Amino acid sequence: MTKNHGQKIFDAIEHLRMDKVYFKRNAVKIFLLCFIAYSVIYVGRKNFGACANAMIREGVIDEVISGTILAAFLIAYAMGQFIVGIIGDIVPPRVMISAGLLGAGLANILMGINSNPVLYIIIWFFCGASCSMLWAPMIYCISNWITEDNQKWAGVDIAVSIPAGTIISYFLCFILLKVSGWRVSFIVCGSVLIVTSALIFIFLGRMKSYISEMEERSKLTVKKNSEIEGKDFKKLSILRVVFTFGLTFTVFGILSNGILKDGLESWVPTYISDLFNETEPAASLISIMLPVVSLSGVFLATWVCRRFCKSNEMLASGYLFAGAAVLMLSVLILTIFSSGSGEAAEGSSVVTMLVTVFLISMVIAIMLGINNLYLTFIPLSFGKIGKASSVTGFLNSVSYGAAALSGVVSGFLLKNVGWTAAIAMFTGSAVLGAVAGFSGSRTWGRVKERFSKGDTKQDSPAETDSGQ
Repeated sequence: MTKNHGQKIFDAIEHLRMDKVYFKRNAVKIFLLCFIAYSVIYVGRKNFGACANAMIREGVIDEVISGTILAAFLIAYAMGQFIVGIIGDIVPPRVMISAGLLGAGLANILMGINSNPVLYIIIWFFCGASCSMLWAPMIYCISNWITEDNQKWAGVDIAVSIPAGTIISYFLCFILLKVSGWRVSFIVCGSVLIVTSALIFIFLGRMKSYISEMEERSKLTVKKNSEIEGKDFKKLSILRVVFTFGLTFTVFGILSNGILKDGLESWVPTYISDLFNETEPAASLISIMLPVVSLSGVFLATWVCRRFCKSNEMLASGYLFAGAAVLMLSVLILTIFSSGSGEAAEGSSVVTMLVTVFLISMVIAIMLGINNLYLTFIPLSFGKIGKASSVTGFLNSVSYGAAALSGVVSGFLLKNVGWTAAIAMFTGSAVLGAVAGFSGSRTWGRVKERFSKGDTKQDSPAETDSGQ
């Protein structure tokens, strides 16, 4: 009897060990497919920033058209994120991710063969809509197809795909601009996206049985929470989720993050070329410093959040935004110094250029870390009520809506006032983000505590958003 009892214990332990190995192995597969997909999509969206100055110098477009093309992408991306986030619980991620890569790939190829300025805006708008089809489905994959213990590392590491894809994009553009020009750059990047689309569709299809198993587990979790609370969370609108679960200040924080993360970064190659008189290929190569340094931002933000803020993402964002504001103020001073004489090439040294680019790189690194807190870890908290996709889609739409506005405003300021005004705008955005992060930290801390206790009962908006 004792022997049989001991054997049962041994078998149970062995089953648990094998179970963990099984889920870890499949979690790695899901993660790698998502990582590859999102890295590659950045190849097809960051290349415009690298090619824009070459297009301007050839007279194909001007600064205002360039800013409008960027804005068109971001508007489409923002609108798409909101829609995709809502339908993310209905349409299979396999279909959404593959279709997004395919659409963005086709848009890039069209950019390479087009010569009409108006069509550039329309094509890049379509590219933005296609690119919006990836992030929310990926968060859905992490929330529903990866066990909670594996979500911790997957949530941090998935953000590395952003600088990884940006590095590849800038490096490809550097080579292709040097050898063949901006048109070939768009065509090559588009071809890479199309091939990746097919591969993602095939390999996710091969994991059908595991995915079905995890889908059933997720449905049971949501059903259990719904029964406890006596309400159907699936029917809870995204706006109601925002006001009910303390995301009001998060909206302002992600707004500032979008202006700095995408609005600022998109102008860096042009900034280098204009202020320091560098060629387009050189500007693309120097811009690689941004994503290289940005790799540290993801881990820095997570470390700050866990070490000093008791895993309160809003409080951590407040500290990080404050640091970014100081860095942007330094960039503003260097910009004034570099453009003060009116002759950038003669008045700016290589050292000044490298220091300026490094400071901007640090700002974007911090923004990437904050972006991961807002668009990965905060939405994952809503996975228990089946709203991870909706929350990340909504917040992402706000982020890129702000980035779209900044693209138009910064383009206008650049053409009519100069780089000093544009950098001042970005500095103010960092200050706004810090205020939002500190202001919303207590509210989000209470919501996090409720989630950890399994208490998802609604507060009234007055209770949730007051008492800061």
